[in-house]
Amino acid sequence: MNDNNASYLERTNNATSFSGSDIDIFNIIVLAKGLELYASTGLKPTAYYTPTNMLKMATKFTKVKYKKSRAGYLHAAFDLMALSDHLKNSPRQEKGIWERDYDALKLFSRNIIVS
Repeated sequence: MNDNNASYLERTNNATSFSGSDIDIFNIIVLAKGLELYASTGLKPTAYYTPTNMLKMATKFTKVKYKKSRAGYLHAAFDLMALSDHLKNSPRQEKGIWERDYDALKLFSRNIIVS
């Protein structure tokens, strides 16, 4: 596919995969939902999605370090959903890489209240 800004299904004889610039948004949403699941039930979505790994990945996306607690998991999930909403509405750069505005995310982080 020549258009680097487009997301598309790529099919070969043996596999089908989702490709393109929207894959980051998908990863962020899955991670946020995994954190919400763990915070509310204590269940891990997969064996790899340990609380520590999920918080490390959240920190990689948001550049914010989170505490390993229920409030920290919910804070990270909220920040990730805010980031995904921001990325969905952001203009894309020439090479299909999302323009990331972490200052906007910090505004969301300061106003969160977790019970």
